[in-house]
Amino acid sequence: MTNVTDSDCSICLEPLANKSVLATLYCGHVFHKECISKCTATRSTCPLCQKSIHRQNFPVIRLYLDNEATDTPNDTQQPDDKYEKLKASNLALRNKLDLLEEQYDQKDKRLEHVEKQWKADAKLMTKYKNIKEVLELDARLSADDRRNQIKLWQRLDKDDLCMVSASLYDRLSHVTA
Repeated sequence: MTNVTDSDCSICLEPLANKSVLATLYCGHVFHKECISKCTATRSTCPLCQKSIHRQNFPVIRLYLDNEATDTPNDTQQPDDKYEKLKASNLALRNKLDLLEEQYDQKDKRLEHVEKQWKADAKLMTKYKNIKEVLELDARLSADDRRNQIKLWQRLDKDDLCMVSASLYDRLSHVTA
């Protein structure tokens, strides 16, 4: 059984060599670019932490690690100093990432709230339009027209009157719904 370390790709279990093309997701996990590209083509979560990969967090971020560029003979810093600086920089970047994720979540929740409010307002506007139509129709009918309509209904037999009542009830329930 192969022993996987932090310096191995957790997808193919091969070492993350300095000359390999590497990539990372926004959660910070590092993989070979080819491995993570294939993996994210079929799933929408990080293979290690299962964190959701949103479309705005995609594609993966390519990493450029070249020891030759950073380890020049004129470099006088000790490896421990470099490690501590990188560790501090990494911590600062992770804190910034956490803050950005929190801001994103807050904005996403706000957007959901606004969408719900917009839908509720749209339903309310539809109700107001229906009520306005009824009021306009009522205003167009004169008192004489209403009296004539009532006289016509008085002449109907019970079955026809029930049909008219049911029709009026359906219209009323549609307007107030």
